[in-house]
Amino acid sequence: MGDGLEIEGWAVTQADLRRRWSGQLLPEHCWVFRSSSAWTLVAMRRSERCDDHNHIVDGRAVINAKEFVSLDELAQHVEGTYTGGAWVELVDVGAEFDPDLYAAWISEQIRRDFDDASFHQKDLARYSALLDGSAVPAPARELPGWEDDAVAQMATRLADLGFEVLDGRPSIDDNTEGWEDPQLGILRVRRYGWETVGVVRVDEVGEVFVRLPDPANMAGSLFRPAPEEDA
Repeated sequence: MGDGLEIEGWAVTQADLRRRWSGQLLPEHCWVFRSSSAWTLVAMRRSERCDDHNHIVDGRAVINAKEFVSLDELAQHVEGTYTGGAWVELVDVGAEFDPDLYAAWISEQIRRDFDDASFHQKDLARYSALLDGSAVPAPARELPGWEDDAVAQMATRLADLGFEVLDGRPSIDDNTEGWEDPQLGILRVRRYGWETVGVVRVDEVGEVFVRLPDPANMAGSLFRPAPEEDA
């Protein structure tokens, strides 16, 4: 054997990940190393063979290393190579050890928090079914100010989950009537020492939910550090 695989950098996270579209039973153990100029993903792929009594009688391991110039490039590779949630697993472990992985964790965690904030309000369903099979418009959507009420309820939900709700503003869409899930308003929130905004919408069946906006529609950064005295 040679002298081994030499990696430039220091370890910042690790996880056992399964490849997409692969019949292999064993996950790959993956490490991420970073240096001043690159991120390196080291993956150990294993295979084992068992006898009729399920005892391991043979095995093999292959170690590969792939270098990336940016964290975004690494994330795209992980998401395209391994099963869903793989990048989140690496970020969850590494957030404690690396500031850039912590920043990536903020984005993922707030998405998860936003998912937990969703609530269902039956009378906001676009149509209510009648016993004869016909449908009538949702009664609550006929009331003046129903959008503001739904946004206020979402603000309360986020506050209960630990967010500081800084302010809100009306929808930025010019044609919400044509949306399948119309936008109801925008909430600026703070958590984990960072600020961002959430877009509040309602779907066909009356579920009110909040999501991060499309970065392409943002004038500045999607996340920004909270003022130090308030963090």
